[in-house]
Amino acid sequence: MAIRVQGEEALIRSLLSKPFKVPIPNYKGSSLSRGLGLRRKGPRRSLHDPYEEDALVLYEPPPLTAQQQLSMDIEKQEVHVVVDPLLCKVLRPHQREGVKFLYDCTTGARIQGSYGCIMADEMRQGPSAQPIVSKVIIVAPSSLVKNWYNELSKWLGNRINALAIDSGSKDEIDRNL
Repeated sequence: MAIRVQGEEALIRSLLSKPFKVPIPNYKGSSLSRGLGLRRKGPRRSLHDPYEEDALVLYEPPPLTAQQQLSMDIEKQEVHVVVDPLLCKVLRPHQREGVKFLYDCTTGARIQGSYGCIMADEMRQGPSAQPIVSKVIIVAPSSLVKNWYNELSKWLGNRINALAIDSGSKDEIDRNL
């Protein structure tokens, strides 16, 4: 029995030691493959391709001469800051401008020494951008709860788990949570 387990374990180890390959013939994939939060060695690069169609580039590093590139510390190399293309495909022009405006304000590019911004439209319209957080509670009039739920589904799809609560007793709400 121990020999069989060792053989199976060796087989599993040999399979897991090989890099994953997408099982689609002639699949090349993105040259900008994503990591899982691990810092990769080598030169820095953008998370998304800045030259892709409809790319929203928030920051473009200044061009460098060949001499500057050779003498630059690889850890301090500046790269393009690009919004996720999945989001950019559905943004309207005024929303793209708003995202760029928020980025410029929070990085101090718009007003030197000022790092922040509040961007709002009429109160009933809701925010144009949402900060990245792990948990969010959106409090809205009951007539808009389903609206928010539908918008979250439209923009983020299955990337989040949204739960709309617009009625029910405390026990029912606790059960849903």
